[in-house]
Amino acid sequence: MMRAARFWLSPVIGISVCVAVWVIVVDIHPIFSRMAASGLVPVFVAGILGGLTVAVISPTRKVLVSFLAGLFLTVALLLLFSRQGPGPRNPWFWYWPIWLVPSYVIGGYLGRRYWQAV
Repeated sequence: MMRAARFWLSPVIGISVCVAVWVIVVDIHPIFSRMAASGLVPVFVAGILGGLTVAVISPTRKVLVSFLAGLFLTVALLLLFSRQGPGPRNPWFWYWPIWLVPSYVIGGYLGRRYWQAV
């Protein structure tokens, strides 16, 4: 029972941490909210910390659960943004949620390495 609860709770808490960290980092300085390379910093930081949270809470398969949580969040955000379209903008910066998946995996790997060291 407790193991199943940790599997279901870890992505919810990880996504919540990701959104909270993203909001905090964007509020630090206005340069982080622009459509440029500096605008990807909050995505990477939030994704790594979200993946790390998922991996620490998840009982097993830490990297896989982190990957799936990042994929779920990415698909949800891309579906939200798909109605607007990039227009003349650079799609690498407009579709910034695609960078959540690799950062979640990095966070999951770091969480697994931390868990093995403890």
